[in-house]
Amino acid sequence: MARQKVYYNPAEGIQLRQMLMAAGDKEDLAFHAKELGLRRLSGLRKAELAEKIANELLQPQVMRRRTAVWTSGERALFERSMEDPFVLSEEEADLASDFLTSDYAFVNDENQLRIPVDVARSYQKLNTREYRQYARKLSWLSECLYYASWMYGIFTKSVLLTLFNSRKGLHISKEELAQLCAEFPKDLMMCCWSEDKNTIVADDLMKPAEPWRYESLQTEQDGKDFYFPETSEVEDFYRNGYPAGQAEFRELGRIMMEWGGIESGDVPTYLFTVWKRIQNGADLDELMDSLGGLAGEEEEKCYRIVSLVQNLNNHTRLRSNRGHTAEEIFLQRQEQRETVGPLTVAPGGNAAADLLETASDELAGMGIRVDLESNASRAVQQDGKVQKIYPNDPCPCGSGKKYKKCCGKNVV
Repeated sequence: MARQKVYYNPAEGIQLRQMLMAAGDKEDLAFHAKELGLRRLSGLRKAELAEKIANELLQPQVMRRRTAVWTSGERALFERSMEDPFVLSEEEADLASDFLTSDYAFVNDENQLRIPVDVARSYQKLNTREYRQYARKLSWLSECLYYASWMYGIFTKSVLLTLFNSRKGLHISKEELAQLCAEFPKDLMMCCWSEDKNTIVADDLMKPAEPWRYESLQTEQDGKDFYFPETSEVEDFYRNGYPAGQAEFRELGRIMMEWGGIESGDVPTYLFTVWKRIQNGADLDELMDSLGGLAGEEEEKCYRIVSLVQNLNNHTRLRSNRGHTAEEIFLQRQEQRETVGPLTVAPGGNAAADLLETASDELAGMGIRVDLESNASRAVQQDGKVQKIYPNDPCPCGSGKKYKKCCGKNVV
């Protein structure tokens, strides 16, 4: 549920139901109750809805699952605020925004991160060694699901298992993965199972008003392997919402501050916008527009920015490539051509042969070989000259049929 600042009298501490009452209206609470799977909501007043939600969220098994998805950094921030409420820094506010949606914390009118007293008591009972081990797995699953949803869009359980097991010390079986997925809070998950129960699909591909998104991505990804990242890449992407650790993005951020005078705190928003446009297939002009005329009219700066944006296009991991960069896909295809030999085209008729022969040098530069001989036959004309004849040429017998349908039918 969207979290707002909560105003209250802190004399005895706020309860979770009071926090819920202050943070949303009746419609918000009713919607959230449905997200949590609660029933028999009709006719309940706002206070009753808040009470019902609070009772559900404080159930040990519910709290166990909803808090276990937090990363170690988020958990440390939560536990620190339990000991002594504090004013959030800009970076801490970004980190806190991820676990505030779990409904166990709020920000007061002094911009302090606070924990309801009944939540703190319940969490202290819950926080055992066994819980910590469980949370380590579920929080990593949360990061993997986030990465896979954005970088793959469509993926299977086996792909998710490979991604999960790439982290040292967290190897699990497919049965344990299925159990963890079943326990993951549905309202905190940004993807869903398809009808075959084996494929996982990002939420943004399942919008009823845009059914073409799913089919379009399938077509773009056809024949491409999945890219499996390092653990640090997954963590960086989850933490920042885009590949902030990528060298080109770091350089672009530096230039934005140095040349564009953009405040450091605003740079991530600009970089996220650039990343999203690359994901959506924006061309060079569109990407340059998103930089707000950063390069200006200075030729040297303009060349630097254009070169950097081109590198971003080539080296940014794309959902359409199942996480691979454009450059990696190009090199893979180049390697495939070298392995199986160059792509060969052969003409079907004399007219096509003339065109291919004219363009043979240019095609060779693209790795495409022109074969003018393999499917050509030879026919002797009345003047004694030998003529090449291709399958789609008119048969020289004068029947009016194509050669492949007439005299050339049995030619091997």
